[in-house]
Amino acid sequence: MSWKTLAVSSPDLDYVSLLPRSEWTTPVALLVAAYGGGDIRVSHDRGEIMVSFEWVDGTEFPEAEFKSLALERLKEAVLGTGDRRVGVIMGNINTTNISHSTVHGSVATGNVVNQQVTPEPSRAYDDAGQAAVLVELDALRKAMQERAGTASELEATVAVAKAAESARAGDEPTALLHLRAGGTAALKVAQDVGTRVIAQILATMLMQGGQ
Repeated sequence: MSWKTLAVSSPDLDYVSLLPRSEWTTPVALLVAAYGGGDIRVSHDRGEIMVSFEWVDGTEFPEAEFKSLALERLKEAVLGTGDRRVGVIMGNINTTNISHSTVHGSVATGNVVNQQVTPEPSRAYDDAGQAAVLVELDALRKAMQERAGTASELEATVAVAKAAESARAGDEPTALLHLRAGGTAALKVAQDVGTRVIAQILATMLMQGGQ
């Protein structure tokens, strides 16, 4: 294996430095893992994010697709999309969204303020986009497979795998039904590994219907 380095650039990424490091490195790390990359290093210089990771020599890597998804996630972290609204005023970022690190209440870190909102699951799904949802579902499925040690955890893992299959087929309603069946077990792992969109969707569904 050797190191592959890619640059993801946009003027919007100038504000990455105002966020906690995990807010913008986690989405990139999850993408690299989803594509099968190894150890990762991420750095920021003004409007450019440098992503370096181990990759199997001689294996083609979909750079254009990766850069597009990475930029989408990074912009979402900084500027927001859909129900994640950000105003950059006097050096402060005010964010309205459910944080990946909390489901109830709110958390404040430096200049970043996250407040809980509960959009409809299908709306959060649509705002993120099918490609982004698939990346997170695959990452969540892999993490759950590695951690599953009880019958209930195995059932939750199967439910998430079925959700990924339905999402890949473009069947959003069925994907959401399967994902909800993953319950609190899936939500806990989603929060642990930083799959923010899936954690938000799961939290919303579970708060609406209980689990």
